[in-house]
Amino acid sequence: MPMYSHENPLATVTVGSLRIDVWYCEDRRDDDGRTRRAYGYRIADSDPSHTACERTDLESGVGSEIDVHAALSTLISFMTAAGEGYQHTMANPGADPESRRMFPIWVSEAAYMNGEELAILTLDASDALPRTTSSPASPLTADTSTRSESSGPGTNGLTR
Repeated sequence: MPMYSHENPLATVTVGSLRIDVWYCEDRRDDDGRTRRAYGYRIADSDPSHTACERTDLESGVGSEIDVHAALSTLISFMTAAGEGYQHTMANPGADPESRRMFPIWVSEAAYMNGEELAILTLDASDALPRTTSSPASPLTADTSTRSESSGPGTNGLTR
């Protein structure tokens, strides 16, 4: 079975200054012996001073099929929460919401700065996020094209 990484992602989306890659890593068993799908992701910014955030800590629900689209959607939800936590911290000095600390501070700030674009992805996930595909040869193949597509005026630089 091939190994995937940010160099060979199964799903990629660009949101403002951010490039988000998600890939399937492995099956993991929880304490009760149930299987969860584990996904890796990489969040990179066009700002070279920000070190890309790359992790493999995103997991599906128990018994879920491999679905990088769902994993990407979940990651975007977490990023949105981190952006909202960042906004709360700016409005309430001294506050330290847990959601702001899910990622490095630059990711939380970028999620706040790109909140509208993330909201578009969240609200229009069926059109804006890449869909996984499977073939008889490999259930892990996916469309990773990066052609630009728009859903009308003011698409805020979303590509897939």
